[in-house]
Amino acid sequence: MATVHDRILVILAPEHCMRWLGPELDPRNLMKPYPSDLMKICRSHMSGRETYPI
Repeated sequence: MATVHDRILVILAPEHCMRWLGPELDPRNLMKPYPSDLMKICRSHMSGRETYPI
């Protein structure tokens, strides 16, 4: 992951976004692996970049 970004990413289902951004004190139970069957690979819009899962 370091070659993509030097920070830990969190991929949230759309229905969890407001909870993640909201006032809840501890939404850490949302930090779990995102199901790979819901991901897809596409070419980055940034020139010269590799393809990454999104």
